[in-house]
Amino acid sequence: MKNQLLAQLRGHTRSGGRAAAAWSIASALLCVMLAGSFLLGQPLAGVASAASRTVGCGNTASLISAINDANATPEPDTIALTAGCTYQLAAKHNDDDGGNGLPSITSPITIAGNGAKIVRTSTTATQHSGSSASLPRAT
Repeated sequence: MKNQLLAQLRGHTRSGGRAAAAWSIASALLCVMLAGSFLLGQPLAGVASAASRTVGCGNTASLISAINDANATPEPDTIALTAGCTYQLAAKHNDDDGGNGLPSITSPITIAGNGAKIVRTSTTATQHSGSSASLPRAT
């Protein structure tokens, strides 16, 4: 009887050991999967991401809005102007570093000019950018 009881206890210990090992392996795999999704760049919920936005021909208000939206994210953004169009700065937007026709740029933004022009009226102060702005093919 004593030997049968010991044999049963040993059997339970072995199966319990197997269950514990299986649980440990499953936990480790779950941790690896979660870490992998984080390392592969899956954004956390609610995190703003970089954007690309095209501004309609001559729509200066939309250009100002696009710059403000891009400034709201720390990631690099691209704003594309419509090819061959003119965006006229007719009013002062802010007084940062003197009067400016556009918002100060506070995050990495590329404005793809596509041959478009950003011009100001004689009453508008000079154009200004405060951070890293790139204006390829704009005049």
